Amino acid sequence: MKIVLLLSVFISSIFAQTVMCYKKDVETSQVDMNMKLDGERCNGNFSAKDMKSHGWELKETKIVEKDSEYTHMYIFTKPDRKISFIYRGDTQKPYFNTAQRELDIFATTDETAKIAKGNLKIGQSGMILNTDNPSDLLISYATVIESNDQYSVIEFRDRDILKQNGLPTAKLRPKNGDKFILNHLYNTSLLIVPNIKSKVVVHTTFPNQNFLSEDFFAAYLKVEDKPAPTRKDIQAFCTKHEIGTLFIVIKNGVFIVDTLSFNVLESFQLPINDFSTIEPFYTNISKIESSIFTTIEKSVKHFIDKGEVQIVEEKISSYNDHFSKLLEL
Repeated sequence: MKIVLLLSVFISSIFAQTVMCYKKDVETSQVDMNMKLDGERCNGNFSAKDMKSHGWELKETKIVEKDSEYTHMYIFTKPDRKISFIYRGDTQKPYFNTAQRELDIFATTDETAKIAKGNLKIGQSGMILNTDNPSDLLISYATVIESNDQYSVIEFRDRDILKQNGLPTAKLRPKNGDKFILNHLYNTSLLIVPNIKSKVVVHTTFPNQNFLSEDFFAAYLKVEDKPAPTRKDIQAFCTKHEIGTLFIVIKNGVFIVDTLSFNVLESFQLPINDFSTIEPFYTNISKIESSIFTTIEKSVKHFIDKGEVQIVEEKISSYNDHFSKLLEL
């Protein structure tokens, strides 16, 4: 059923100066407000406490573990100027179902199983729980590889791909009667857009979706010295932050991607009509660059993806081209 909406959205927001400071290779995961931080503005001289004393608001913090050491990331903001604009558009309301559904698996083999739910998207994912114990155990993840009117076939995936510390795991294999939780984590998304209008339109069109701040993804890329994110970079970030779906805007289209399979699940045309781009994408985090060592390494290093030798990009020269290639459009 076609639903025609006339959207008249008045947006009044505070545009702020935003900076990201960080500290790599910290031995503890405990927040230390007195620790001297690296990065923009801090430059090894200021702590989070110092930044607050200079009028910066600590907007968000994130601590990421890697090889038993921790990277502490702090995002600070300072009010800049107030702007207002109007967005109006006639559009058909897109529908994207993120609801989880619990299904029994059957016809289980070492690699696949079936679920009594048809007409699913190839690449939809979920987690498999062993239900023999009083407390359900996460034993695998799976993605849809076949689907018809009667049932769908799911393929088991490495359970560490989207490992969650909050769920117990066990060295068990899926079996008949275990539960498949379809669309697990789908209501939490990362949004990548080329400009502010694209962000406004997507947030307005999908008001119930939980979008993690793109500034955290940009901060992650900055700490990792990766100005041109690859599929693996996006998946690694989504793994750490338990994000099930990725929304990417390319021109007037929004593409919804499963972060485990990286398949496009849905795509919609939206009345954005602003083709301006900010590289690598719209974010308040600036100067996402490769380090001198990363630049030297990447200049001579190739990687193999699907049997093809490709050059690792130093930076994004065209937003639309880069993310179109990423989605294989």
